[in-house]
Amino acid sequence: MHSIHAALALILLAAPFAPVQKRPRPPPPPKALRMVCTPTTVAFDGGPAVAAVNSIAEALTRAAPGARIELGSGVYKGIGIGYDRDAAWNARTSGGTRAAPITVVGVGAVRIAGDSDTITFSQQIKNGFITFENIELSAGTRSAVLFSQGPDWVHEGYRFIDCDIVGVWDHRIDHGERSSKWGVYGRGLKDFEFRGATKRVRIVDLRREHAFYLQNLRGDVLIENVDVARVGRTFIQVTARTKEGPPGEGTLTIRNCTAEDCCIGAGDGNKGGSVFTFAGRHNGTIVMQGNRYRAGFVAELRKLTRPGSPYGTGALVAWDGGETAPTEKLILEGNDFEMAEGCGDRILVAIGACNSVELRGANRFVAGANPAALEFEPTREVRPEGSPVGALSIDPKTEIRGPLRWRGTRHTLEDLLSKYPRVALPPADVPPPAPPADKSEGDRR
Repeated sequence: MHSIHAALALILLAAPFAPVQKRPRPPPPPKALRMVCTPTTVAFDGGPAVAAVNSIAEALTRAAPGARIELGSGVYKGIGIGYDRDAAWNARTSGGTRAAPITVVGVGAVRIAGDSDTITFSQQIKNGFITFENIELSAGTRSAVLFSQGPDWVHEGYRFIDCDIVGVWDHRIDHGERSSKWGVYGRGLKDFEFRGATKRVRIVDLRREHAFYLQNLRGDVLIENVDVARVGRTFIQVTARTKEGPPGEGTLTIRNCTAEDCCIGAGDGNKGGSVFTFAGRHNGTIVMQGNRYRAGFVAELRKLTRPGSPYGTGALVAWDGGETAPTEKLILEGNDFEMAEGCGDRILVAIGACNSVELRGANRFVAGANPAALEFEPTREVRPEGSPVGALSIDPKTEIRGPLRWRGTRHTLEDLLSKYPRVALPPADVPPPAPPADKSEGDRR
């Protein structure tokens, strides 16, 4: 008997190890067209509710094009979309189609709260055309919404309608329940919207950086009816750096939005850029229509500045971002930018590096301590020096309170209209919406 066991042992030792077979992935569950979620359950197409580790991710994984996902009241976990990973937080989905987007809609008081990022998108599994409606997004320590970068990735057809982004940082005391960085961070966006449809939406109290940081756009973007206040850096910064991808494309429209007391993060010495920043290398058009900016009207925030420098920065800058490539066209129509008296450490509206600039309708630029209310081709404070402006048109209805300059030389509006042959009236256009009314100080938080 002993010899038999020994012989078997020798045979086993001599036999090659069988390769470990990877278990095949089980077939996906059937797609569904209507899902009802709570933070801990999901029901598919009228079936019973079943327990879910991450109900939104599970619903999106099974959603067919055109599906509707309803979220009942409560706080939901953050999600990832389109990662090639089997994880409870990740929706392995190809999304919807242009004709049949997937809609995720809050039907009660709904909040999604992530850790680093609240909603993050990947194109490891190609996906697109998903709309989120009526949801509050807590600002994660990195972002509320992040579109990640990959080789030639394009994130197409995403919309956030009637969605707020809420941080919890109090810049007055430089402290909060948690830190935060970006509201929306996006590379390679195409056919993207963030807007209020039935109400005004807000992005508030972010600690470190921008409400919108958009890079190398691949198509049209609309930001509308959005109120941004008390963020570390800008309402929006748009870049198209060579090292990060191709030149920007499409039309970026920012319409009927407000910004108040931006660029106040302590990490930048309370001087985190100009509120609307366009850094060149964009082959399309940027349209700013019917927007309002105010800074310095809330007394308790005016202490947030560098020693010896006035509170606040500038409203808008267009430059080439160090890429030596301009924006094709910049249109400013019916905007209202104002600094309180004694506020503003740089040019209020500084415009260079654009092949075409149109100031349409009754734009109103009111400087505080700013060295200029409006300057073309600024030669200091905005890099690089002498960024050229190509074709230019200015409507005489433009209201400028404060110095008007070209390359540091002061002019009047009448001067500019008469001396520069490239300055002419634009054709008549449909009037832009009126800028939102000022709020009382008590309504600002």
